[in-house]
Amino acid sequence: MKKHEYIFRYYLPIAPHFDRNMAEKRFEELLAFCRRASVETVMFYVALDPNWYYMSDSVEEAMDAVTQMRPYIARLREAGIGYHINFQNLLGSVCGGADFTEKFSWECLVDHRGIPSHGCACPIGKEFRRQTEKRLRLWAETEPDVIWLDDDLRLHNHGTPLWAAKEGNAPYLDYYCFCDTHIGLFNEKYGTSYTREALVSEITKEGIPSPIR
Repeated sequence: MKKHEYIFRYYLPIAPHFDRNMAEKRFEELLAFCRRASVETVMFYVALDPNWYYMSDSVEEAMDAVTQMRPYIARLREAGIGYHINFQNLLGSVCGGADFTEKFSWECLVDHRGIPSHGCACPIGKEFRRQTEKRLRLWAETEPDVIWLDDDLRLHNHGTPLWAAKEGNAPYLDYYCFCDTHIGLFNEKYGTSYTREALVSEITKEGIPSPIR
């Protein structure tokens, strides 16, 4: 009886960030490796731009990537290999010291000082959810066996601690999100009337907690 399945997570470089010949070469290498190593399933990354570890793709980037990836997905299926898709970033992982706020129009995470992250999205932002629904639908239409969401759904270590450390503001309250919408939702749920400052004061009565790692 089969007790396990090996899934090979793979980053396929595609245009416009990489030459189309490179994508073809890498895909042929992928097929050869899967046949040689008896790999049954390939899990492709969704975030395919040069900042793939840090940021999400926009809706427009997702549309273009889906169009380019469809032929490769079909060829993978024809070879008898399963196809999964991995959202390496949904909110955005970390900002890496860069400012991505101009790239996206969605709501960003806000830290306990009221400072927005430099690109990582607030998970309850209306615009973020509108765009994310479109991105998820686009990739769902490629009919993957499984859609994986990576660990950037966590609400810590999303960017502003990097800037705080640079500014010498450590230890740091590495929790999110303290945007007005989240504060309002918290007050509505628990029947309170906290401001951001009052809520942070309540949380840090015993001192600033160490960041979760």
